[in-house]
Amino acid sequence: MDIYTDVTDRILAAMESGDTDWLKPFTASTGMPVNGVTKNEYHGINVLLLGLLNPFQSNEWASFKQWKTKGANVRKGEKGTRIIFFKQLEKENRDTGKIDRIPLLRNSTVFNADQVDGYESNPVDLPDLTERLAHCDKYIDTLNIEFRSGSPCYIPSQDTICMPERSAFTGNQDGTPTEHYYSTLLHEVTHWTGHTSRLDRLADRSREGYAFEELIAELGAAYQCRILGIDLEPRADHAKYLGGWLKALKNDKKFIFKAAAAAQKAIGFCDSLQLSEAA
Repeated sequence: MDIYTDVTDRILAAMESGDTDWLKPFTASTGMPVNGVTKNEYHGINVLLLGLLNPFQSNEWASFKQWKTKGANVRKGEKGTRIIFFKQLEKENRDTGKIDRIPLLRNSTVFNADQVDGYESNPVDLPDLTERLAHCDKYIDTLNIEFRSGSPCYIPSQDTICMPERSAFTGNQDGTPTEHYYSTLLHEVTHWTGHTSRLDRLADRSREGYAFEELIAELGAAYQCRILGIDLEPRADHAKYLGGWLKALKNDKKFIFKAAAAAQKAIGFCDSLQLSEAA
C-alpha cells in the first residue's frame, strides 16, 4: 500500500466534504490524542489523522495487541484507524563498511478507547472556559510578540501581528474574550514562528507558497486550540485557498505530511519559549 496516497486521500475526502469547516471536528475539546498504554502523545500527521477523521469522544488510542496488555478487547466489527511511523533500517555500506540508517515509512492500525471493552477511558478534565482563556493569554504573553491594531494578519517585514479589538468577534457581547478571538490569534502566531529570526519558513512568496503557509497556519492553530482546550472557528477567507490545497494534495502525495510537520515544528518552537520562560 502507498502510505502517502492513503493518508492524502483521507485528507482530500475531509476537505471536499467539509469545505472551510474541514478542521472543525478536529478541535472538539478532548485533548491531544495519546496512546492509551504508553500515555505518549501522537505527533505530526498522526495528530491530524486521529483528531480530524474520527468521531470518538476519547483521546486514547492503542493497537489491538496493546489493548490486550490492558485486559481490554476490541469489539468485533470495529474498524481501526491507520497511523504512520518511521522505522530505522540498518544496512551496511559496501563502500565504507559503516552502518547506514535508512528511515522507512510504515503504518500501524490503532483503535480508540470507545471501541474496546474492559477499559475505562479517563475523560479529559478541562477547566472552565474562563480559566482556559486566561491560560491562552498567559501562553501568548510568554511569546513576547509585538502587536498592533488592525485586521488579523502577520506582517513579516515588521515582525508584527495585527489583531482587532476582542469586541469585534462574534459572540462577544459583554467585552469578555471569545474562543473565536483566540483561534484567529493562534493562526497568526503560527505565521509568526516562520520569521527569519525563528524558523525561517516564509521565503516562498509565490501563490503556491502563500497557500502552503496558510495550510501550515491552519493546522498550527488547530493543534494549539486542541492543546489549550478551545474550539477552532474556521476562517471564511480560507475558502480561496481550499482549491489550491486540493490541487496540491492531488499533485504531491507528501504535501500534507510537509504541512503537518511544519505545523508541529511551529508548536515545538512555541513550547520551547514556554519552557525557557519557566526556567
